[in-house]
Amino acid sequence: MATQDNLSSISDLDMVVDADAHISERAEQLVPYLDEPYRSMFGGSDEESANVATPSYPKDELFRALGGKLQWEDVSTAEAEEEAMERFGLDHVLITPTLNLYLPIFSDERYAHALSKAYNDFLIDEFLDDGPEGFKGMITISPLAPDKAAEEIDRLADHPDMVGVIVGSTGIFPPLGDRRYDPIYEALEDNDMPFVLHGATGSFTSAHPFIKRGMKSYGELHTVSHPFTQMFQMTSMLGQGIPERYPDIDIVFQEAGIGWIPFTMYRMDNEYEKRRSEFPTLRKKPSEYVKESFYFTSQPMIEPKQSKYVAWLIEMFDGTDNLMFSTDFPHYDFDTPEELFNMIRNHFGAEEVQKVFGGNAAEVFGIE
Repeated sequence: MATQDNLSSISDLDMVVDADAHISERAEQLVPYLDEPYRSMFGGSDEESANVATPSYPKDELFRALGGKLQWEDVSTAEAEEEAMERFGLDHVLITPTLNLYLPIFSDERYAHALSKAYNDFLIDEFLDDGPEGFKGMITISPLAPDKAAEEIDRLADHPDMVGVIVGSTGIFPPLGDRRYDPIYEALEDNDMPFVLHGATGSFTSAHPFIKRGMKSYGELHTVSHPFTQMFQMTSMLGQGIPERYPDIDIVFQEAGIGWIPFTMYRMDNEYEKRRSEFPTLRKKPSEYVKESFYFTSQPMIEPKQSKYVAWLIEMFDGTDNLMFSTDFPHYDFDTPEELFNMIRNHFGAEEVQKVFGGNAAEVFGIE
């Protein structure tokens, strides 16, 4: 907790890494990178190009923008991303897709894989190869064809600015503890890449249609979609022993905040202690695996506004060792570095705060 070496200003930090910086890739930007036959199918006109995203990329009927009252900026170019870096005083950004987080709900696994490849090549060409040194990318994969996903990891793992592998975690079924995903985990392990999971509210109702019938607003849906998705996947991965079977893989959960983390891991500890025969792969409590192998991005910082309670939450999962600052820019509920800094600076020492703002991300993603 509070020590004599507390930081007084965010400018005192050695490094600030944004561990969830979205780009707003547009469907028509991906068309030139699509393999055939999909490029010809969607390459005839601007209108046809736009249809690369429908119906598989669903339009949100629950008024995400609240009639235009909630706005977010278009970050579809390297120049726009660089402006965001400068605006928030960031040294590095971990670029996260937007449209391609919907791949798990596709019905055509070949099309989903083609779009993941197209996005990766677009990211390299338009952002990484000629972009600022602070740009870092992740290999987007579709979980629908694990063997193909593993091939995509192998294809791009040697790119110097591809520092992880990301999958849209909403709609993955069976969940990620299932043995069918072993080729993905083996490729991650072979290439020494961290595995990043990011939910998507826009695909939540497709993944869980019974919930759609009960939700009356985007606000209701957005409240539950990200934490529910990550709880579901983390429980499966722990229950089926992924961190025991693949102990060298770091697993990162993005954009669900932190309130759900201690609840999930200690509830699962309770199940493990009472029903140990149902967890034959595990050699220790689920919470121990969480603290050793799992990492979490900070946004949205919607926990109680009293900073002491936020500090308590962070302590409950040893968060200064596995929490990473993130903005989630340009989404309407993005966080600035100052918001998190002011929450924690009086409760943790300088070294711990620096780990949250850059050290943990640098270690996991190999950022120098």
